[in-house]
Amino acid sequence: MLYMLKKKYRISFSWGCFLAFLLVMLPNLFWMGNPPANDILQNNNPPFAFIGVLQSAGQLLMVALLCCLVSRKKLTSHRAFEYIACASLLGYYISWILYYFGNLDGPFLLLLAIFPVLFFLMVCIRVENYPAIIAWSIFSVCHIGITAFNFC
Repeated sequence: MLYMLKKKYRISFSWGCFLAFLLVMLPNLFWMGNPPANDILQNNNPPFAFIGVLQSAGQLLMVALLCCLVSRKKLTSHRAFEYIACASLLGYYISWILYYFGNLDGPFLLLLAIFPVLFFLMVCIRVENYPAIIAWSIFSVCHIGITAFNFC
């Protein structure tokens, strides 16, 4: 299996994937410094500590794989994945803006978990980083699950 990884991927740094990660983190960084008056997201904690550890480990591994494991294959344009990624990022930003205006119902808050997860999946597929999808799946199940448990 390690041979297959070495054959398909190389260790390098992907500035594009790092930028994608930063684009998703922008609203979170703003939220940490400027929480809204009625900030119920501060209570979005996992019901069990190990789920929070799994979520963090999945996210860290996904970002590390996206940024440091680069496909050896020349990437072709996949416009559909790019459009879906852009739409999910735009939806994520709009959701954050609406959250600051007081949209606090459960299904709406779930969008704050679904949009970034969808964005990262599109990035993984677009750059053909299939090992990152394994880490993405752990992160996404935990991230969406925690939000659904707390607010739906």
